Amino acid sequence: MNNPRPKKSVKAFEDVPLFGQRSITLDESEGQIRFVNCLWPKSFLAFGCHKDISVSLDDVDAVQEVGRGQFLRLYLDTAQGRCVVAPTWQGFDKLRFELFRIFPNHVGAAGGWGPYITMVAFMVTVFAIVGIIIYMLL
Repeated sequence: MNNPRPKKSVKAFEDVPLFGQRSITLDESEGQIRFVNCLWPKSFLAFGCHKDISVSLDDVDAVQEVGRGQFLRLYLDTAQGRCVVAPTWQGFDKLRFELFRIFPNHVGAAGGWGPYITMVAFMVTVFAIVGIIIYMLL
């Protein structure tokens, strides 16, 4: 007799000094992911993350790993926002395993601009600062 695998709840969290705990709880039996202090809204001017929000598993747009080693990040894109999880979070490996088990084909859209946009943004900032300094000296 084939017994289906029981649906489980997996939690990953990180303690942030002065801000408390950020956490993600994947509850497969309820069909939801609960984000506490870690889901950034999809808006142009987002001044903070949602304090506590539950998202249906159907609203998950993408799950993607970006980077390697200490720069590895797990991006979760949902209809309500985006969460980035680092391997330093407690329970990261279990969460990553369960997310890729549930969403094996939901890769590609997460990560937004991609891993190289940080370098591009840095270079634009440096050129802008240098340009202002040169302008002030002339």
